[in-house]
Amino acid sequence: MTAVWLNGKLEKLEDARVSAFDAGFQHAVGLFETMMARGSRVVHLNQHLDRLEESLRETRLSDRLKAGPLADAIHATVAAAELETARVRLTISGGDLNLLHGGGNGHEPTILIVAQRQRMQQLEQRMNEVENRPEAPAPPPEVAPQIVHVER
Repeated sequence: MTAVWLNGKLEKLEDARVSAFDAGFQHAVGLFETMMARGSRVVHLNQHLDRLEESLRETRLSDRLKAGPLADAIHATVAAAELETARVRLTISGGDLNLLHGGGNGHEPTILIVAQRQRMQQLEQRMNEVENRPEAPAPPPEVAPQIVHVER
């Protein structure tokens, strides 16, 4: 099953909504990390979060987000997905720009974590379907271009 964690809590997939005025949509302001989970273990989680924290500082997107709480949210999302192997996508955007009109007080980035079936499994399934399909006729051979020399 697909699990979604949005701005501090797990959401039903159909209820998860991000504002149309989110900086990620309006101006492509954001960062993401794509990870793989096997059971409850997220592969190389610390390296992903270290890289993300550094990027958050360098882009000045947020200096308040910390690896520990993000790791907890990722683990909760992976557990809710209940998948043997999962693709985990953590996206952090600049947040809802409408909240900036009040001088920026209370403005927070949007944090979205999605754990879903590993896309590689879907790709392998599709490849198996294609491989088991009757073979299509071969395309006609290409004709080599003719080179003509013209004397002056």
